[in-house]
Amino acid sequence: MKAILQSRLMHILTCSIVLSLFLATLSVSAATTISTNINTGGTLIVTGAVSASSTAAVAGLATLSGGFVSFASSSVNSTFNVTGALTATSTLAVSGLTSLVGGFVSNASSSVLSNFQVLGAIGASSTLQVAGLSTLTGGFVSNASSSVSNTFTVTGLLKASSTVSITGTTTLAAGFAVGSSTMYSAGNGFGTNRVSGILFGQCTVDFPLMSTSSAAVATCVAPGVTASTTLVHITPYFQEPDNFVVFTGASSTVYTASGVLMNDTIQVSAILATTSVQATAITINPAPRVWSWFGIQ
Repeated sequence: MKAILQSRLMHILTCSIVLSLFLATLSVSAATTISTNINTGGTLIVTGAVSASSTAAVAGLATLSGGFVSFASSSVNSTFNVTGALTATSTLAVSGLTSLVGGFVSNASSSVLSNFQVLGAIGASSTLQVAGLSTLTGGFVSNASSSVSNTFTVTGLLKASSTVSITGTTTLAAGFAVGSSTMYSAGNGFGTNRVSGILFGQCTVDFPLMSTSSAAVATCVAPGVTASTTLVHITPYFQEPDNFVVFTGASSTVYTASGVLMNDTIQVSAILATTSVQATAITINPAPRVWSWFGIQ
């Protein structure tokens, strides 16, 4: 009788253990909420999703073989290493310095809102467009034809190892120098002075009544001519009945009635030519004529 009772108790205990294990297994296979810490000395395998209502803290290295998707703002407080491509479907914002050791390729328009520093060469396979002022401290070398669509200002010397070709008008406000030594100057013939400017234009010459007894003098307006320093050359122009008028000289040294030198003025002189067959003196009042002139400073 006693043996039968012990056998039944053992059977009941065995069934209780098996049922407990079955219920435990059933409860873990479904969603489980654990309100305390889990410590495991081995591998914790979860075949479904791991959800954390608060922070999931992993002290060691976490390997996410299938990757991860972050639906909110995420922070990495240490180095973030990506062995493959880093792809962003929207803007990638980096608040600190970004070091792109292998460089970067931009397939679309890019904007740099602050200084863009390049320690090496900057190369463009197509046109390099800069909307603002470019300061090239070390200068620049153009190996092909280049166009400047607006004013090109050079504060220092402009040098060309070959020909400088200019298709439009060139204004040299301070003049120009050719060569380095013997130049024809506005002084007394050849000397070592450089040419600082060349002026040219046209002016109206109106001689007074002329006679064979004396020379006639007239002045004409020539902007830019400096009194006594500009060497002027003038091309006279005569028509009938001025055939007897002979041009004799031109000068930039012109005085007012009070003895003051006049700038922007050329003085020209002429005489009436005489021949051996002329028995009497003649007088002519030449008509005003436009003469061409140029001056060397």
